Amino acid sequence: MQPSSRTLRHVAFSALIGMLFYGLFVLIANRAEIETAVTQLNISIWSVILGLSLANYALRFARWHGFLRSLGYRIPLALDCTHYFAGFAFTVTPGKAGEAVRSIYLEKQGVRYRDSLAVFVTERVLDLLVITALSALVAVQFVDGRWLIAAGISATLVLLVIIRTARSGNHISRISISAGPTWIAEAFQRFSGILRSSSQLLRSRSVYGGLALGCMAWVLEGMAVYLIAAELGVEISLTAAVGIYAASVLAGAFSMIPGGIGSTEAAMALLLTMFGADLSTAVAVAIVCRIATLWFAVAIGGMAVCALQLDSSPVAGQAN
Repeated sequence: MQPSSRTLRHVAFSALIGMLFYGLFVLIANRAEIETAVTQLNISIWSVILGLSLANYALRFARWHGFLRSLGYRIPLALDCTHYFAGFAFTVTPGKAGEAVRSIYLEKQGVRYRDSLAVFVTERVLDLLVITALSALVAVQFVDGRWLIAAGISATLVLLVIIRTARSGNHISRISISAGPTWIAEAFQRFSGILRSSSQLLRSRSVYGGLALGCMAWVLEGMAVYLIAAELGVEISLTAAVGIYAASVLAGAFSMIPGGIGSTEAAMALLLTMFGADLSTAVAVAIVCRIATLWFAVAIGGMAVCALQLDSSPVAGQAN
């Protein structure tokens, strides 16, 4: 079924609140200097930066589409791409949970909720592993950071092992039998189904391709930070730029603030100052980066949602 207008209104309201907070952050951070910095980037630089973001989205979509195929679904490429990009409209939610709206669209194509949500969960876990690992590129330069990254990677690997073990879903399924009220038992049952599908993905060969695509995708975003910083006069290595971007995204994710708004920018600006950038320029780099990554994705997602709402007769997919 199509998402209800009430659901879309709620998510749109969440996005609006996020944008208002973001605008307030920009004003507090010295609007005049940031406007000057933004205008210093010419059309060609903006084209390259946005192109890197598009490449990031394309690689992540390829992973998503591949995972769905691994579960036996054959959704037409263009339609599935529209579904995937529509999720970006809801990125400004805690942990990007709003992106799971794709499951609502895919249900009309015959994709079970448990399977599409399993793909979503698998993507988040793999991204967590990749981003934590990339954060090590900058964390190794700080003694305290090394321990944090080591702990983060270890925790993520443990989570991967738990999800990858099919018995985890079976244990939860058994718990659901004696979970008490019907709604609790049903919730446990649905969760166990998601775990089993996630376990199937993580035990397949496609997970290695997923890790590779995720790594390439997030490195591209780090390259955007490098280009923006270089254009604004901040001299950092490409390796440091990738690490700074990854560590900032990680900080934003753990803050649980919708879209990491404010926390991601603050972390990025702080790390850039540690590499010699003055505060106003560091904030400008962070703001420009987020416009080219987060808000560019939200804009594309909004257009995809509109396209899906206008499409009254999508082609049905098939499951093996």
